[in-house]
Amino acid sequence: LRHADRFRRARCGQAGGLETVASAASVGRRYAPRAGRPAPVGAREVADRLRTGDPCAQQVWDEAVAALAGAITTVNAILAPDVVVIGGGLSLAGDLLLAPLRAAVATRKTFLPLPRIVPAELGDRAGSLGAAMLAFATIQGAA
Repeated sequence: LRHADRFRRARCGQAGGLETVASAASVGRRYAPRAGRPAPVGAREVADRLRTGDPCAQQVWDEAVAALAGAITTVNAILAPDVVVIGGGLSLAGDLLLAPLRAAVATRKTFLPLPRIVPAELGDRAGSLGAAMLAFATIQGAA
């Protein structure tokens, strides 16, 4: 999915990917220079600082929430899903992420019903578990 900043490049090399704003890595990476930190920090630290009222953390978090809300609104307009599942490292923040995300999506409501927004049951483990399952299936198929 894309967001409004079509010039920022994701790890895949494509510009404007949602991951450049709304992933655990990007939250930590974008927080550091704003807070005067010499190196990126983890999203967990940004979340902790958000809870203490750090304005830099709030700004980065709000940008991630806004990007996610925009993407969910777009997907809702095209596909009208009943549920949107939020996974990856940022989802580990739980209601610190989900509550403002649900509110932001609600403010963008159209005539379509809003999807339920829920955390992924596997959290940030889905990618590694999927890779392991693919490797297992590949080995099984070769036998």
